[in-house]
Amino acid sequence: MLVRAVPVRQLVNELSASVPGTSIASIGLALALYTYEIHRMSSLRNVEAGEITAIIPALISLGALVGIALVYHQRPFFRLHRHPWTGFSIAGALTLTIFLLSGAAVPLSPAVWLLLRTIQRIGELYLLLCWAEVLTVLPGRAFAVLVALSLLFLGLFNGLSGLFKQNAVLMLIALVPLLSAACLYWFKDKRASFDADPAPLGAAGPAGAFDTSLWPSGTGAGTQRSAVLLFLAPLVGYPFVFGHIHYAWLPSQDGDSVSLAIQLGTAAGTAAAGAALLLLIAYFWGRRKIDLYNLLILPPLGIALYLTSLLHEQWVFLYVIPLNVCQKMVLFLAMLTPYLIPAKRSPLCTWCAAFALYTFGKMLSTSVSSELDNTLYALFVIVFILVLATSSVAGVVLDDNALSREGRSADGADRAPEETNSPGGAPSVENGELAVICDALARDYRLTRREGEILRLLAEGMTASAIAETLVVSTSTAKTHMRNIYLKLDVHTHSELLLLVHRTATRS
Repeated sequence: MLVRAVPVRQLVNELSASVPGTSIASIGLALALYTYEIHRMSSLRNVEAGEITAIIPALISLGALVGIALVYHQRPFFRLHRHPWTGFSIAGALTLTIFLLSGAAVPLSPAVWLLLRTIQRIGELYLLLCWAEVLTVLPGRAFAVLVALSLLFLGLFNGLSGLFKQNAVLMLIALVPLLSAACLYWFKDKRASFDADPAPLGAAGPAGAFDTSLWPSGTGAGTQRSAVLLFLAPLVGYPFVFGHIHYAWLPSQDGDSVSLAIQLGTAAGTAAAGAALLLLIAYFWGRRKIDLYNLLILPPLGIALYLTSLLHEQWVFLYVIPLNVCQKMVLFLAMLTPYLIPAKRSPLCTWCAAFALYTFGKMLSTSVSSELDNTLYALFVIVFILVLATSSVAGVVLDDNALSREGRSADGADRAPEETNSPGGAPSVENGELAVICDALARDYRLTRREGEILRLLAEGMTASAIAETLVVSTSTAKTHMRNIYLKLDVHTHSELLLLVHRTATRS
C-alpha cells in the first residue's frame, strides 16, 4: 500500500482543520514531556550521577505501568483520565513532588526523598498515559504529526529554561504538570464540542475506532517476531546507550555558562528531532518505511558516542545535540507503538509495554553506571549497539517478508478464486488500504470526522445496528449519519457505496 507524500505545511494544515485544538494539544503534550525530563535539566539544578538507590523508584514505576496495562487488558474501555479529578490529582502530586525535591522548601531525609522520587516517576508516566488515551483516537499519521509538533514546542521550552538561573524559578516550573492537565481537558472538551459523540477507543481490530492501517494484517510468528525486534527490543537498548553519553557531561556542570550550553544543546537537539520527524512523516510514511526509522537513529547515535569519547568534558553541547536527536526519535517510536504492534485487547497495553521497557533500559543504565567503571560501561555499550543494529536489520527483513506474503495473499496469489469476494458481495480490500481509501473519500467529499468513521464501517459491510453498537450510539443516530453520507457521496444504497469504494481502490 502506497501512502502519498504531502508537504509538511499541508500536513500540519490538514491536521489543524480536522482536529480542533491541535495547537493546545501540542503544547500540552510538550509540557507533559517537559515534566518527564525535568529531573535532568542542568539549567535548573545540578544533575546527579546515577545511584543504585535510584533503581527503587524506577522499579516501582515499572510495576505501576504493568499494573495499568493489566487493567486495560481486562477492561479495554477503562480510561485513567476519564474524570478530571484523576488527571488533576496526578498533576498536583507531580507539582508537589517537584517543588519538594528541589530543596527549596525543607531538607529531606533519604527515605522521604525516595518516596517523593517514586511518586514523581509514576506521575510522569501516568500523565503521559493520559495524553496517550486522548490522542490515540486520532489516525496514525495525525497522531505522529502532533507528537512531532510537541517536540518542537519542547525544544522551545528547553531553550527558555536555559535563561533561568538555577533554583530561581522552581516553583514556576513545578506548575508545568498542572498546565499540561489543563491543556488535556481543554482539548478533550474542544473535541467533544466539535463532535458531540466522540468514538471511544475500544478493542483493537478493523471494526473498532482505533486506526489499524499501520498494523500488519497477518498474525503469524514472523510478524510477531519482527514487531518485537523492531519496536520493543530496542526500547531497552537505546536508553542504556543514552545513559553512557548522559553521564559523561555531568562533571561539566558549573551552574553557569557550561550548564547553559548543555541546556541549549538539549533544546537544539529536541527541535532538530521534531523537524526531522515532520519531514519523515510527510515524505517517508508507511509501515515498511517506519520499519527503517530505527536504522536512521543509529548514525547520529554513533556520532554522539564518538564525540563523547573524543571531547568528554569539553565542548559538551556538540554531543548533547545528537544525543537528544536520537533520544527524541526513540521516544517518538515508543509513543507510536500502539499504531505499529497489534494488540489483542487494547492498544494502550502496547503503549504501557513500550514505556515499561524504556523505563527498564534506564534502570539498567543507572545500575551499570553505579557499579561498573567507565571502561566496562563503554564495553557494554558497544555490545548493545551491535545488538541494536542486528535486531533492527533482522526486524526489517522479517517484517518485509511478512508484509510481502500478505500482499501476495491480498492480490489473490495465495487464495482460491471464490475467496476474492467478501460475504456481502463487496470486493475484498486490505484493511489498511480500506482505511486510506475511506479517508480519501471523506476528505474529497468533505465528510465530518464521525461520518468518516461510519463510512469505513459501512465499507467493511457493517449494518446500522452493528455500527451503533460499535460506536456506542443509538441506531437512529447511526442511520442519520448514514443518510448524510449517502447524500454527500451521491449514492442511494449500501451496494452503490461499496462499488464507489471499489472503484476508488482500483483507481489508486
